[in-house]
Amino acid sequence: MKGRTYLHRFKRHLEHAHEYIVKGDYIQFSEKLWGAVTALNNYYSLSKYGRETTSIEDKKKVFVNLFNELSVYDESLLSDINLITLTEDPEDIFDLLLGLHKYFYGAFELPSTYIHHIYERLLSMLSKIGKLTQRVL
Repeated sequence: MKGRTYLHRFKRHLEHAHEYIVKGDYIQFSEKLWGAVTALNNYYSLSKYGRETTSIEDKKKVFVNLFNELSVYDESLLSDINLITLTEDPEDIFDLLLGLHKYFYGAFELPSTYIHHIYERLLSMLSKIGKLTQRVL
C-alpha cells in the first residue's frame, strides 16, 4: 500500500514540476523534481529492499540501481542522460537533481537559462523512468 502512495506522489510531483516551469518558478520546479525522484526511489527501495531510503548516499545508490535495471528494458535511457549531462552515468543525473534540490534551499544560484535548457529533457526522462518502473516492478 505504501508503495502506491509513493507512485502517486511521484506522478503529482512531476505534474507540479511542469506547472511551476510554465509559471517560470524555477525554485519550486527544482524541488518538485527532487520530490519526484525521492518518491520513486522509495517505491523502488520498498519493492527491492523492503525499506525506504533516508540518506543522500542511499538515495544515490538506489537511483543508480533503479536506472541500471531499467536501462536493460530501454537502452534509450542512456541517451537521455547523455543529452542532459554529456555522459551516460546515472550518478551524474542524480547529482544534477541533488544540485537542483540544493538550489531550492538557497545553497547557490543557477541561471534560469540553465534550468530552462534542461527541464524538458529531465521531465521526459523522469516520466519514462516512472512508466518503466511501474511496468517492470
